[in-house]
Amino acid sequence: MDNDKFYSDCLKGKKGEAKAMMAKAIVSYAESRGADLLLDIAESKGYVPLFAYRYGEEEIYRPLDLLVNSGESSKNGFYLPPPIRGKLPLFSPFLAQKGQRERALEERLRKLGGDIEKRTCIPYGEKDDLYGRVLAYGSAPAAAFVSSYYGAYAEPLPALIALYCNIMGKVPAVGFFLKENRAASYRVGVYAEVLPEPYLLARAIASKCDGVAYIKGLANPLGRLGKEEAEGYVRAFAAAMALEGRPLFHIDGITREAKESGESLLKPDWKEIAVSPKEIDSLYGSIAGGNVRPSAVVMGCPELTLTQMESYTRLLRNLGGGHLRHPVYFNSSKENIEKFLSSPSGIEFAKMGGKTLSVCLFRFVADSGLGKSRIVTSSPALSKLGVAYLSARDALRLASEGRI
Repeated sequence: MDNDKFYSDCLKGKKGEAKAMMAKAIVSYAESRGADLLLDIAESKGYVPLFAYRYGEEEIYRPLDLLVNSGESSKNGFYLPPPIRGKLPLFSPFLAQKGQRERALEERLRKLGGDIEKRTCIPYGEKDDLYGRVLAYGSAPAAAFVSSYYGAYAEPLPALIALYCNIMGKVPAVGFFLKENRAASYRVGVYAEVLPEPYLLARAIASKCDGVAYIKGLANPLGRLGKEEAEGYVRAFAAAMALEGRPLFHIDGITREAKESGESLLKPDWKEIAVSPKEIDSLYGSIAGGNVRPSAVVMGCPELTLTQMESYTRLLRNLGGGHLRHPVYFNSSKENIEKFLSSPSGIEFAKMGGKTLSVCLFRFVADSGLGKSRIVTSSPALSKLGVAYLSARDALRLASEGRI
């Protein structure tokens, strides 16, 4: 970093107070990770989570105001997660105060380059070729997906560091930003004709390997799905792997680097492990919350794709003939919700009494304390907050039949 004249000038205050603040924070983070080099980020959007409700207002607003008042912004822009605001009678009215703080934060981030219109918890359906591109992401699930599925070079960064990197255009040369760290230490055989639940598969794999996994056996069942549905599965799996501390994986024949390089991604001293349906069934039996009498079944963290909502609606029809014994909420992006509600499946779901949301469910549930209420979910993220976990099929069966 000593050879980077621009950063050197920033650190000395020659480029203004705002750039000095960002450069010092990035360099300090890099040094804490043992990095002595900075990498240029690609001309693609990064990702910055909302964090005002995690920190005191003064702590977070002071640096943001300095950046805004100094005219700083990201050249490429960055994605923002969905808001925590939403209309959900089941939930507490805590959102009034939180919503005001969130709007104030959103306005600052918009001025800094945040995309207020296209909100998403995990960017997907990217039209740009992200393979090999260095991206600054401040969310582990989002970084896990773009890094694993698209082959982007992304390493989960702290929220403010991600923001600063997107503005300054550089990231520390650490973790999965470096090609040598992306090789797999384990070849994982998944022996299942039917796709395992993403959360259960991630738990099973993470319990056996402490590094990057090269997963075999999923290409055929994933290949039988449509592109969007398969992508939705990998997004949910990426979120679950990130929550298990494994934010990079390769799936043979599916993820970009595996398509490009195959088993040459394996390290010379790789180890072989296997995950069987029996193991996954046993794991499910140990964590499933089937005894809960739910006040609601909530699906969509990460947010559901359009095809997932259509598939779940068909499942509800087949299970209970379109009758819901418990409320069901589908959570997705505003764009997907609008398309879904105007489709035959969306109209059918609404007639059943189903509801839709477009919020950041994780922060929504975490900040409201709803993890202690009687919500059932198939989301790995929400289960970490104490929400009762069931497979997607069992959660919807419980909603439509009152039992599993």
